[in-house]
Amino acid sequence: MRALAVELSSREVKGALSEAKRYAADALLGFLVGICIAGFIEAYRCLEIIVEEAVLTNRLALLAIVPLGLLVSKYIVTKLAINKRTGCGTHGFLEAYHMHEGHMPLRDVVVKAFASAVTIGCGGSAGLEGPCLSIGGGTASALMSLRRKILFEEDEREEAPRIFLAGGAAGIAAVFRAPLTGLLFALEIPYKLDIERMVFVDAAIASVVSYFVYASLMGGEALFPHTQPYETIPLYNAVVLGFLAGLVGKVFALTYVVLERRGEEILRKHGALSPLLAGLALATIGLFEPRVLGVGYGAIHEVVEKGESFNTLLFLLVAKIVATCITLCLGGTGGLFIPSIYVGAMLGAAYASVTGGPRVVYVAIGMASVLAASSKSLMTAVAFTAETLGPVSVVPSIIAAAVSYFSSGLTSFYDTQLLRRPGEKLLILRDLYHRVSVRDPNLLKEVKVHDVAVRPRVVFTTGTPVSIAFEKAKKYPYRIFPVIDYNGRFVGFVALEDIVSTASRLREGRVAADGRYPVGLLRMKHPPTFRPFDTLESVILHMLSEGEDKVVVVDEEGRLKGIIAVRDILRFVASKLGAAR
Repeated sequence: MRALAVELSSREVKGALSEAKRYAADALLGFLVGICIAGFIEAYRCLEIIVEEAVLTNRLALLAIVPLGLLVSKYIVTKLAINKRTGCGTHGFLEAYHMHEGHMPLRDVVVKAFASAVTIGCGGSAGLEGPCLSIGGGTASALMSLRRKILFEEDEREEAPRIFLAGGAAGIAAVFRAPLTGLLFALEIPYKLDIERMVFVDAAIASVVSYFVYASLMGGEALFPHTQPYETIPLYNAVVLGFLAGLVGKVFALTYVVLERRGEEILRKHGALSPLLAGLALATIGLFEPRVLGVGYGAIHEVVEKGESFNTLLFLLVAKIVATCITLCLGGTGGLFIPSIYVGAMLGAAYASVTGGPRVVYVAIGMASVLAASSKSLMTAVAFTAETLGPVSVVPSIIAAAVSYFSSGLTSFYDTQLLRRPGEKLLILRDLYHRVSVRDPNLLKEVKVHDVAVRPRVVFTTGTPVSIAFEKAKKYPYRIFPVIDYNGRFVGFVALEDIVSTASRLREGRVAADGRYPVGLLRMKHPPTFRPFDTLESVILHMLSEGEDKVVVVDEEGRLKGIIAVRDILRFVASKLGAAR
């Protein structure tokens, strides 16, 4: 017994030491991120001052400076970065977290941080949180690459994504001087309908330390300090404004997503001409309303303190959406967090000008609601407004943000934001995707869907009687079965439990039928469909982003050609890698 007690005590001591080393690593990460963010912001401010002085000397200088900023940003990312995608830094951060086990090349971090400073400093409409998020994650990735024992007591593959996400949280906490926002952002941003619980402690420590270091170096005043007294509002106004914000946030996100896809084609086709023309368009907007350009902190503060006419606020709202989409989809690099806050502030101020309510409260509600809708980060949005504007409207902000979050559906800025935390099968698939991408980046792009698809052994038609389907289903170890119409076109999947339940009710006479109750009347699941010549990579990315473990392959007429499950992909890729050896 004494030996057992000694062994248990020894294990407790080792466990305590392991936790202490882990927390020390989180604190070290927060310390380094705070310093890096302070250096980045200082460099950005120097460039911003130079540009402001040039514009004050001659306002028409915008016509040269803004296009040059986008061109330089696009050029250096294309020539120097490993991942050559410009645009919002959050996309790259989430891609590194979900697809590459929290690894982000330090080269990309430095290049894209510089590109973001040039984009925004020269007048591009974007937020600083994009590069700061990458700096935080990149710092964590650099620390992980050292493989020091102080950072890793468990398997590196399990530790790396958690520390990476904590680094991103530290970056957000520093740039916004908002540690709670950084913590909640790390929990919420990976998924639209879930949270990443495993990172809570690490993100909390890193965020607090990063905030403390940054505030000590750069000052800790609130981002949008205000002097207006607190006033209450009728809660139905929070609901109404939440619905409006949900609509605006959805339109903003959809506009960005559509233009981003189109922008990739434009950039490939027209090269350097695209950022130049985009910059001229931005500069033209800036000549009419300079408050649309850049980060927009000053415009938000001005609206909070002084207000504006309804027409001006509406113009600023629309112009900011247009300017941000042009900037980030046609060569620029930055973030979408602050543009969402800007749009929300204008919406809230416009609502206050119509209703005559307290402007600062409605601005806070608008900021939280548009951010929640467009980024699918409910509590992050509320925490941000509370930390940057003060606790003037926490309760109505929660109500409005919840309304906008749910009313806007699943629309989000980020195509790399997953629907929910993957199950065990998809986690294995994610690990495989990362390893194959590192070993042979072109393999998954070259393999076509028809090479992997498996012809199902059991297929029902819509007219197959449930009684016959039940007898067939008993012979196979499957839970779902494909259903086609009489022309062979895929209709959907029917679940075994629905077949069994309906067959049982038919036998008991609880369903009025003549014994030929068809499968086509049962509840159907409609999985995503792909064409035979789509790439295997597109299937994997869709599975990971939407949480699907099966997809269906159909031809041009919609006829069923096969099914791809996660196990089929694993088996196929394993055989390819085995053959390569």
